[in-house]
Amino acid sequence: MNFPARAFQVVWIAWGVIWILAASWSARTRVLQRARDRLLNSVPVIGGGILLFSRTSADSQWGRLVLPVTPMLVWVGFGATVAGLLFAVWARFALGRMWSGRVTLKEEHALVERGPYGLVRHPIYTGLVLALLGTALARNTVLAWAGTLLVVAGLILKLKQEERLLEGHFGPGYAGYRSRVKGLIPFIW
Repeated sequence: MNFPARAFQVVWIAWGVIWILAASWSARTRVLQRARDRLLNSVPVIGGGILLFSRTSADSQWGRLVLPVTPMLVWVGFGATVAGLLFAVWARFALGRMWSGRVTLKEEHALVERGPYGLVRHPIYTGLVLALLGTALARNTVLAWAGTLLVVAGLILKLKQEERLLEGHFGPGYAGYRSRVKGLIPFIW
């Protein structure tokens, strides 16, 4: 295995370990997402993740390169992956006990607008999308890009589910936050 592939594995695994450890100090759940909605956003995320990290023959249509291969492309992808995962971790810690892997309301749920939540309403997803794009850029296969698109579609579905829940719970407070801060891409969308 060459250095870039191992480096990508290390940063994604490190992120996963941090994520699992941080999950243990979330507040108790008060309102839980319906199983059907969970399935709706989880299937594309899991399926896309499998595609993104799958190996395929360079001779197949799925293994075909999308962009010309250069070492710079791999390093730009690696930088985007690291930056995205660090942004997601920052957002996770800023959210604190309000975090959940599912769309939920926690006991004494509070609206967080500090740190990365002052830049975008869903900074964990922003960071993950940047990391996914970086990984797809470095892998550079049709399969990796297809996987990335699937994961992003699943995250957007989950984002919309969260928006409905938060708008319903916080009402005008969330509507005001939503009017001030973009959802996924700072200053744009």
